[in-house]
Order: sequence, then C-alpha cells, then structure tokens
Amino acid sequence: MSITVRKLSLCLAPFLLVLATGFTSCDYFDNVTVPASDRRAPDTYDGVYRGSEYVILSQSNQSFDYTLAPGVTVMAVSSAIDSGGLKKLTMSTSSASTCCNGDLCRQVQGLTAPKIEEQRGTVGSTVSNGIWLYSSVKVPTCPDGMTLEWFSFSWRTVAEDFHGNRTTGEWQSISYP
Repeated sequence: MSITVRKLSLCLAPFLLVLATGFTSCDYFDNVTVPASDRRAPDTYDGVYRGSEYVILSQSNQSFDYTLAPGVTVMAVSSAIDSGGLKKLTMSTSSASTCCNGDLCRQVQGLTAPKIEEQRGTVGSTVSNGIWLYSSVKVPTCPDGMTLEWFSFSWRTVAEDFHGNRTTGEWQSISYP
C-alpha cells in the first residue's frame, strides 16, 4: 500500500475539525468492514507537519531526526492504516533539553502519558481503516541567563487492528540544533 504526502496533508490541515469528527476522519482514510480474519499487521506513518504540508514522512520501519529552528512550531504526527480497520493507535512521547550558563548546566527530561485513540467495532462492523494523533512541538526557552544547548522531542507509534495484529514503529525525533 502506498501513501501520498499530498493526501495525508489534506487530512491534517484543519486540526480544529478533530473536535467535531475525531481522529478517524481524513481524506485518505476509508470506511471498511472488519473481516472475519486478518493476518496482516497495520502500516504506521510518522511525520512532521509544518504550516500546510509534511516536511518529512516515514513508514513503519524507518526513522528520522528532523532539525527544528527556534520560534517554529511543528506537529509530530503518528498515524496508521489497516485494510481491515484500525482499532487502536498509541503515540508515546518524551522530551529532553539542556540549558547552560558557562559550565553550569540544567537538564530537563520528561515523559508524558501516551496519547491513545481507539474505535469500537467487531467482525462485520463498519469502521475507519486509519487513525491519527499529533503533538505540537517547538524549541523551549531557557531561564534568564541560560542558553539552550540541546533539545529533543521523540515519539513512537503503536498500531493495532481488530484481530490483535500490532505494529510498533521506530522512534522518531525532532531536535535542536
């Protein structure tokens, strides 16, 4: 199955629609019927979305490190597609930064609770074949008198279909410098 960046960017542009339609609504996603059996695991797609388009996009077994400039905000996107319907998508994230003033440095690390989106259904149900989630990312600021030396935001996508087939994507990162 191939996916085009153009089609995915269409589904992510109006983030406010999420409140009305949920994370299973996207121009690229289709409604499908959950089959009686399915042995194929979902395909995951991770990307960095900036403005109105993807600046980087990878599939299940690929990883990347995107360099982010100060003052710019991007979206770290987790998504997955399964021809028999996607049941659950999990986006796990972590971040770390180091601020210094001469030899005095302060490192901050953080893990957040995973974001999870799940749709109901069983064999024979009509469901979406895809789900997506995102986190807003920007370079943090340091306390007065300190300079940012390093920043990293990392995430991983786990997707599961209605028959328990799972795909765990590679860790992706957005970093400075």
